[in-house]
Amino acid sequence: MLSRLTHRLSLPKLQHWYIYGLATFFISTLLLSFGLVIYSSDGSQATKQRIYEDSLWNSLQFQLQSYRFLNYLVQIDENDLPLQGAAYAQYDLLMSRVDLLRNGEVGYLIRGLTGGRTVRLLNIITGELELISLNLSKIEAGDLSYLDDMTTRLKRLDNQVNEFTVLVSQDTNKYIAQQRRALGDKLERVRILMVCFLASLLLLCLCIAKGLSVYRKNHKDHKQRALEVQRIHDEKAKILTLVVQETRPQIQALLGQPGRHSGTKKSNSALSTNIKETANELLHTINMFSDLVLMDAQKLNLVSTTESLRSSLDNYVHIFAHKLQPKGLKLVTYVDPDLPDWIDLDFKRVKEIILELLQNAITHTSQGSISIHLRPSSVAPSQPHNGINSHTSNMLQIAIKDTGFGLEHALQKHLRTSPLTQSDQHSILQSDIGLGLSLCYQLVHLMGGDIHFSSEPNSGTEFWIDIPYHAAEKQPEKNNNFVCAEQKRALIFTRDEHLAKFLGLQLKDINIEAGLYSEGPHHEGEEIDLVIITEPDVISPETESHILHWQNNGALVLYDHQLELDPEQCPYLARAQSLTFPLTQSQLNIRLKRYFNAQKT
Repeated sequence: MLSRLTHRLSLPKLQHWYIYGLATFFISTLLLSFGLVIYSSDGSQATKQRIYEDSLWNSLQFQLQSYRFLNYLVQIDENDLPLQGAAYAQYDLLMSRVDLLRNGEVGYLIRGLTGGRTVRLLNIITGELELISLNLSKIEAGDLSYLDDMTTRLKRLDNQVNEFTVLVSQDTNKYIAQQRRALGDKLERVRILMVCFLASLLLLCLCIAKGLSVYRKNHKDHKQRALEVQRIHDEKAKILTLVVQETRPQIQALLGQPGRHSGTKKSNSALSTNIKETANELLHTINMFSDLVLMDAQKLNLVSTTESLRSSLDNYVHIFAHKLQPKGLKLVTYVDPDLPDWIDLDFKRVKEIILELLQNAITHTSQGSISIHLRPSSVAPSQPHNGINSHTSNMLQIAIKDTGFGLEHALQKHLRTSPLTQSDQHSILQSDIGLGLSLCYQLVHLMGGDIHFSSEPNSGTEFWIDIPYHAAEKQPEKNNNFVCAEQKRALIFTRDEHLAKFLGLQLKDINIEAGLYSEGPHHEGEEIDLVIITEPDVISPETESHILHWQNNGALVLYDHQLELDPEQCPYLARAQSLTFPLTQSQLNIRLKRYFNAQKT
């Protein structure tokens, strides 16, 4: 609910940008409206007016030039000869006026907007003038006998020219009046539209003013609700802190008490162990709730400590030992030798992450094995995060794999869409992925790391985490881990290849080459120094004789302590030793060190 409330509190920010957008729209639209008014009132009217004036002017100029050409012809006498092209020049001026009336925008106006009589008159006048041009060349040559005929033709055209000029003037004036009326109507419509548009803008201004008022109110409510949410988080943190402070001493006291129960020593020891493991689990659950609340309140601080990585892992896995036994699950751990033993890290949070992922593996595994693998990560350190310098830090990878039935499809979907794709890590829906996985994802993010997973139905699930750490400046000089002086060989009897792989990794560090048993005469004549049995049903009678032979030659036989074996049917049990799970490197190392050193003496 708090996550949804926090999401709602971000809405005023969206409203803020929305108001800016409306203001920009208002200003741009207002400028466009004024531009439209100016354009409508000036541009079109000026263009039409220019065309009308050109048509009237050209028709009058044509009439005037026809008078000038006639007057020029009348005044020609023999003293003016030779004319030297003067007649041609006057004729060309007259015909240029004709061309202006026939072509261009003026010609289009005369052809399309005046009557047919006007066009016919213009064609007749043009034809007569072209006939006159035939005699004009003779006059230029000095033959004035054609002069009277030319003047007579021009005088006959005088009435037609006058009529043409009158018709152009009448039709043009009529068209101008129509266009002015149409333009006036259009401008009136534009004015009406502009009034409506300005009214809508005024309404928009009122809406913006109302929106600003609502925004201020929402912004104020947002601050109040944010303070209220923070206050709720603080109260939750205080209450849970008090609960932890009150319950932790009792749990720790319970962990420190020796077994004082009636009954056999063995039963008292088992009961005491069970109580301690349950108390540790309860203490871990309380710490988990405390961290979740502190992260919601944004008050969780990481505290790095310098501890042994291998010893810490050994302590962590034994907390859930009592949950492994009822299912017969086998948990093995392996820490890569390339990792430093002592490192600087928030081990408290790493413990919570490992235990929660281990709990998830136990839940989704009905039978089989679980492994915890600590190794150097190939991922480069990210940017400085929570005080960790990326230039001096390394990356640790924690991989937890099981052979169970896999994660549910819905859970996988939520894991892929909720935790890492959200910009706000606190928006993870805990009801969808559970408190434990939610804690893991948030802690890994807080520590500056990444978490990934893969899961296949009936093939198991693997989670791997990459987190930064610092190697401690001083590492222990002495390494007490046992290593066989000469390489030895081990044979593992199990169908669980995953378990055999990690047992092989543990034995490899002790200089023991491990192999997985396979049916058939593959192992006859081999010298085996160590036999590990987790599934005795794969052992045939013939193989039992081989085990006895190896045992007689000094081989150590280890078997799962949860197996219910009959010594009469398994003669090798007489000298075999039990092997308990979870099995860590240090446990196996100590067991083999004790045996092989005793064998030397």
